[in-house]
Amino acid sequence: MNILGITSRVPYPPTDGARICMYQAVRSLAVLGHTIHLVAVEDEEVDAGPLEQFCTLHQVRFRPLPTVVGAVLTLFNERPYTVWKKDLDRVYPLLDSLQAAHQFDAMYVDQAHVAQYGAYMKSRYGIPYFLRSHNVEHEIYRRHLSRVTNPLMRRYLALQCSRWQRFEVEQTRRADTCAAITQRDLEAIRTFAPGLPLQTIPAAVDLSAFPFRPVSERETNSMIMLGNMGWAPNRDSAIWFANEILPRIAQKFPSAICHMVGADPPLRQLPTSSPNLKIHGKLNSIQELYDRVAIGLIPLRVGGGMRVKMVEMMSAGIPIVSTTIGAEGNDAKPGQHYLAADQPEAFADAVVRLLNDAELRANLSQSAFQLAQRLYSLDSVGCQYQAMIEQAVKLCRNGSPTA
Repeated sequence: MNILGITSRVPYPPTDGARICMYQAVRSLAVLGHTIHLVAVEDEEVDAGPLEQFCTLHQVRFRPLPTVVGAVLTLFNERPYTVWKKDLDRVYPLLDSLQAAHQFDAMYVDQAHVAQYGAYMKSRYGIPYFLRSHNVEHEIYRRHLSRVTNPLMRRYLALQCSRWQRFEVEQTRRADTCAAITQRDLEAIRTFAPGLPLQTIPAAVDLSAFPFRPVSERETNSMIMLGNMGWAPNRDSAIWFANEILPRIAQKFPSAICHMVGADPPLRQLPTSSPNLKIHGKLNSIQELYDRVAIGLIPLRVGGGMRVKMVEMMSAGIPIVSTTIGAEGNDAKPGQHYLAADQPEAFADAVVRLLNDAELRANLSQSAFQLAQRLYSLDSVGCQYQAMIEQAVKLCRNGSPTA
């Protein structure tokens, strides 16, 4: 098929969950023989690298306003802030010209932040439309709201939550088919888009890019915490872990060291780097750390969707300690594939237990690796993606109720 793809970011380099999901979708569809024109909205200079082996990339750059300015301006707009800043007038004529030149058989939109473009192309040209939801965004805002005490921030988050809910309901119903990354999100979408064909498609991971390394070849005292801290849930988890959990770990295991990796670390709210904490910021490659750390940490308290980094760690053989929300959307079972803890003392105790027990690390590592190999390969996820696009085409041909 000749497919139009629309993404909220350039899906390269695959260094965070959203980019990884998008990159592997393009790659898996291309491997299955489809031709893809990809329109990506991006706010930074990106070297597309090997992405252009799999698609023709149309990158639309924009320069976002400072966050505070944008947040204030969006108070006078009915759309969520993260949708408003990516809704660019110049994207629509680009889409028109691509449709005129290529007459697409089908279309997919990767992430709800750019769903307005999919709705436009569906309405104007009747292109079969598959939407992939990474998260139910308004639920993330609702969860975050429950942890914020500042009155002004609470009012702002409540406003964004209601706007996201309205936007997601309206936009999701315009698609022909939709996939959620987790079963929990699928059930949420089903409540506000009844009758829409839905499926759970987990995030694909190129498992060969994260080769298994046994516990016996790893350090015995190091940990990695990974995530773009420009995203509020990751920022919250970094601050919570560094200030409330790491000191407890260091008290019981003084040589423990956490490598905190990810863009935009909130340095004013984090302790300074120390023998127990190394703040790396954004790295072009995490492979060197993945090859040697003893434990992976996912201390998320807010979030939705699925943590791709958990599958990466499982593939690499890194035993994991995670909160319940951190492991949400993954079929891994606590106690069998990872250790689970939700309170600071319990999380610290789980980490210390794992650092002290090489046999437990080895058992968790091996069972998690086997699970990742079985459920999250590119081939499996790519075929599911293709099936949802084909279903959208079939529904359009037969007169989809959502068309």
